[in-house]
Amino acid sequence: MPYFIDRDWSIVRHTLVICASLGLAPIFAPQTVVAAEQMMSAQTASFDCSKLGPGDIVTLASGTRGPLRIKDCAGTASNPIVFQNNPTGTGPTVIQRTTAEDGGFIVECSNCVGVVIDGSKKWSGAPAGRTYGIKLRSTNGGSPSAFMMVSGPSRFVTIRNIEVDGTGTSTGSGIHLKDTTRLAAAFPNAWVEGITLDSNFIHDVATEGLYVGPNWWTANPPLRNIVIKDNIIEDTGWNGIELKSAISGTNRIHGNELRRVGTSSDKSGQLAGISLIEGNGSIYDNYVERAGKAGIQHWLQFMPTSYGNQVVEIYNNVVVASGATADPGDGISVGMTPGATRAISRVYNNTVVKAGSDGISIASDVAGGFVRDNIVADAVGTDVKAPSSVSTTNNRIGTVAQMGFVGAGANNFRLLSTSPARNAGSSGAPATDFDGVSRPQGGTPDQGAFEYVTGTQDPKPNPPELVEIQ
Repeated sequence: MPYFIDRDWSIVRHTLVICASLGLAPIFAPQTVVAAEQMMSAQTASFDCSKLGPGDIVTLASGTRGPLRIKDCAGTASNPIVFQNNPTGTGPTVIQRTTAEDGGFIVECSNCVGVVIDGSKKWSGAPAGRTYGIKLRSTNGGSPSAFMMVSGPSRFVTIRNIEVDGTGTSTGSGIHLKDTTRLAAAFPNAWVEGITLDSNFIHDVATEGLYVGPNWWTANPPLRNIVIKDNIIEDTGWNGIELKSAISGTNRIHGNELRRVGTSSDKSGQLAGISLIEGNGSIYDNYVERAGKAGIQHWLQFMPTSYGNQVVEIYNNVVVASGATADPGDGISVGMTPGATRAISRVYNNTVVKAGSDGISIASDVAGGFVRDNIVADAVGTDVKAPSSVSTTNNRIGTVAQMGFVGAGANNFRLLSTSPARNAGSSGAPATDFDGVSRPQGGTPDQGAFEYVTGTQDPKPNPPELVEIQ
């Protein structure tokens, strides 16, 4: 059973390590070192994590507290240091700034290695469904640069079930993560890696919802093994999700719900739903509604050709009414600037409805790939645009009325039994559809993001329950 101790436990821990290295067995050594737990009071503004070790747990007291800086954590990927909301408390932890100042952060985790910030614990009296046990906000008109910042040489960090409420702020992103303190040339083996952003709720922020990674020209360490999944992001001024410089490993953006993102009147190009800038990865099972510009984009700007072609897979996404505030507003867009490395683009089994410009647009200098088995309905511009280097096969093009959707008026783009997209797909479809249904259900996969299930025409399920914390 874990127990509560103060931070002087680090003295004992370090003594055990030294003794072990000398082959000695101190008389006070326990048979098993059990992870330590401690409660962080609401008055703590700066927490020195260097005195903790892998597996230790810090519980944030329930109630409202001021901004918090956590620094110098040394957990591991397999045994992280955990900061959690209080499962025995009577409510969530609300971290807020009450001054009218601009800039800075509500929560910062600096030099954090092997850390989980977890708001998933159910407090006493918590409702069923998804809840957010840690909430970040700014009152009295102050606008932080970011509500949560993960900075310095941080890696193996998970942030889950956090609510960022940007209501009333004029600037700032929701969760921002990058290492700006070092140059990759001076630290050639440095990576920002093993980052997971899971099941967070970001809303009403002035710039990006999730901003992960540096601009290429800043020459900071690149990223690998990034997972952005199951987040709900609504009402952002700039991109809903922006992942930059993820050039290696397995990078995945999936299961996210985005609505009304990129709504700023500033049309500088930062208004996409999901944006993968530089690098490679997979973007799948996302729902993007009313993005300001492109619903989903992969763009290579400054990454040199020496890195080789960058592969992106975009599948099982539903993109609705892209280009709500800017033109062009392609549903799905892949491209690059002259002289940058080239993309290999695989875009398949997506459902794109009412794109403000092209439904699917692949730039002329893309190196290769395919556009296959997509449904594109009522695009304002060209339905599918791609160069000869990219094959375009078996896409269903037409009006919404022709597609046989269950309820397009309610944004339910599942298929009726009479849909012409049923059993009209080709081999190589994803193993499951947007809903996790196995493909194929009939003899042949269906086109688009949804596989028809015999005998069911269920309406689109309601989004997960959101709990507003007063």
